[in-house]
Amino acid sequence: MRVVRGERLEPETDAQLLAAHGLDAPLEVIAWLRQLRERSIQVALFTHPAASPLRTRLLAANAPVDRIVLAADGLDTLVRADRPVQATAVSFVDRVKLQFVAGPFTPATESGVAALLAPLPPVLYRLQRRNAFRVTPPAPRAARCSLEARSVHAPTYPVVDLSVGGMSLLLPAQGQADLPSPGTRWDDCMLELPGVAALRCALVLMHAEVSDAGQGVRLGLRFERLGPDAERDVQRYVIAAQRTSRAG
Repeated sequence: MRVVRGERLEPETDAQLLAAHGLDAPLEVIAWLRQLRERSIQVALFTHPAASPLRTRLLAANAPVDRIVLAADGLDTLVRADRPVQATAVSFVDRVKLQFVAGPFTPATESGVAALLAPLPPVLYRLQRRNAFRVTPPAPRAARCSLEARSVHAPTYPVVDLSVGGMSLLLPAQGQADLPSPGTRWDDCMLELPGVAALRCALVLMHAEVSDAGQGVRLGLRFERLGPDAERDVQRYVIAAQRTSRAG
């Protein structure tokens, strides 16, 4: 079983942060929970903020329908006759922190193993840091981005990698002297995410370099004040890219 990273294990409590990172589409929630199950990633359960976490793992997501199943070892305190118990579940998929409310719990059996049954969480919070891993958009549904969305003739460039924090773009080759400087800002960009959305965004240049293969100039860009709806669209595309990568 993989162990969750301890340095940020405690549940996030900032209401604005959580509101900006919530996923409430059932298929998206199930997709992330299934990653925890398929990769046997440890889940920490907090019954209240100051409590020491209880460790478990997910045995099933949405089987039975609208339910999750957790391994019951050491979780006797979650099943009480006097009152229902809920807990805040925290885990990590790669460098993405997942958080959701789990419970109330009822005893169950999964493949002959003692387990706890709980409702499928209506919201899952996916908290990806700025320095989180990025996915490579899969062909033939690769993302593209225009840095000048106001112009109908503005070129679009292939997105090399993408996360909720930013992206890398590959521009045509040009001389080293023509590279833009870090801090350069594009306020009206259009990011095309096939199968998900086309969204307006602002981008700030972090670094620019000529690619090793001489194919062009690679720009490392971060999103500037990406709105909650746009961030969810990026998250959906990242999820789809991860699925495609694993399927291949």
